[in-house]
Amino acid sequence: MRAGFALLALNYEDWAERYETNDFSRPATTPDSVTWERILALADLAEPLGFDSIWAPEHHTTPYCQTPNPLTVISYMAGRTERVDFGTMVVVLPWHHPFQIAGELALVDNLLQGRSLYVGMGRGLSAREFGAFAVDQSEARERYIEAVEIIKLAFESEQFSYDGKFYTIPTTQLRPRPSPKLAQNLLGAFGSPSSLPIVANLDLQMLFVAGQTPDQIAANVAEFNAIRASRGLRPNAPRVVFWLYCGENEAEVREGVDWAIAFGREAGGHYQFLDPSNAERFKQLKGYEDYARGTATGSGGLPTVDESRAAQRANQVIGTPDECIDKIREFQAMTHAQEFVFICQFGGMPRDRAEKSMRLFADNVLPVMHDIEVESLVTR
Repeated sequence: MRAGFALLALNYEDWAERYETNDFSRPATTPDSVTWERILALADLAEPLGFDSIWAPEHHTTPYCQTPNPLTVISYMAGRTERVDFGTMVVVLPWHHPFQIAGELALVDNLLQGRSLYVGMGRGLSAREFGAFAVDQSEARERYIEAVEIIKLAFESEQFSYDGKFYTIPTTQLRPRPSPKLAQNLLGAFGSPSSLPIVANLDLQMLFVAGQTPDQIAANVAEFNAIRASRGLRPNAPRVVFWLYCGENEAEVREGVDWAIAFGREAGGHYQFLDPSNAERFKQLKGYEDYARGTATGSGGLPTVDESRAAQRANQVIGTPDECIDKIREFQAMTHAQEFVFICQFGGMPRDRAEKSMRLFADNVLPVMHDIEVESLVTR
């Protein structure tokens, strides 16, 4: 089984000090450049510690992840590494012209010189980000479908054209030409039940980036592969993103849980799940109705601290080395995943503590993880 490292530049300090209060009258205590310096130092450890891949997200407008182009990050890290593969978690297709995205992906694929690029694609969720791009969020699903179709055509055809509702492309050719495996490494991320059949019918691989429990992921994997089977397609083994903190003792593990809760609050703030008025907005937003249940109002109110701690402890890879091994084995057996991608620093966790956790994980857990055989479902 493979292990990936998620490169997330989270400026937690600035979120808490300025963004939540909308007070930008003073400079940030922690500049974004320092946030990037910290996470890049951890990313440099991924390959020597034995991780198999490095993944980058796309996010705009807030201190949450602040990565306008994941392929820029991937290109940078590719020049600093020799062995690891790379992935996006995710490229948000409705915000960009798909032919531009296809060309950037093909270029990075060529620059990797044989290493794999796994292309996680999504439709986006944050109203702030859609607003910044002046894209109607109610069109996101349709734009996503057209963009996936265009990217696949660009990768698989020497020449192609496309005539859709949002994109019209005359006969053209994508250069540089990507490697044949790039078209096989397209992943779809989905967080709502109504998106699952769309991703399955587009013949994308599964990518679970956050927000679902292992039980929910297991059910989604079964449903996803049932759809594939009905179309005569082979089953697919997913890639799943988890938060990782490996502590030496119970006191350290509890700190990791609290950092996970803080990260959850930051993510909830970015997506405006904590805004009670957002439940009604999601109910009225085409293609996003399912997300109303994830808001503070739609879920019946925020969980207590004890409930949050129990949920993080149960559903993330947070624990002592032995506990992390047990969780990885359990979660893999449930989800049939071929790779877990780990967010290793979150919620204001100091860089030295994140590094300590990564090294403890690499020494005691990663060798066991690599020995887990991925069976039952086809991997590619």
